[in-house]
Amino acid sequence: AALQWAAANAASIGGDPARLALAGDSAGANMACATALTARDAGGPAVRAVVNIYGSCNYPGTATPSSVEFADGPILKADDVDWFWEQYLADPAQQDDQRASPLRAQSHAGLPPHFVGTAECDPSRDDAEDFARKLIAAGVETQLKRYPGMVHGFASWVGFLPGAREVLQDAGAFLKTHLSH
Repeated sequence: AALQWAAANAASIGGDPARLALAGDSAGANMACATALTARDAGGPAVRAVVNIYGSCNYPGTATPSSVEFADGPILKADDVDWFWEQYLADPAQQDDQRASPLRAQSHAGLPPHFVGTAECDPSRDDAEDFARKLIAAGVETQLKRYPGMVHGFASWVGFLPGAREVLQDAGAFLKTHLSH
């Protein structure tokens, strides 16, 4: 609904409906990726780029090396991941729905370019990187970058963490590339 509103009202708020992008971090990134799939399947609105900063894009149904290695944190722990998913998806039976787990979409073809930034020390890292690899395999222009030493949530610490500044600068440069023409 928000994407449709932005497309319909872009001109009235000084925007350009031909240059729409979706972006988020963590659950917000999951929603941005799910929205891109929904827009593709509905025939619009057209999205020119998607930024996913450490959004897993996958219900945690299968253990991954990062989910095991970082089950006790730092910052985000396996119990936290479970709790957040309980808030996000009340019925785990819906975990295969691409709106819940974009990684599990039947097809990733035809999606707009994606930037996927992951944190090295994050239990959701492998799922996010698997999502990026699925995009690449489907022919979607994808920029994947892992940020060494970073933890889930690091982008919000832009005031004092160099890695946060770096991921936001990288995402900004990606958006500039895809929205400037």
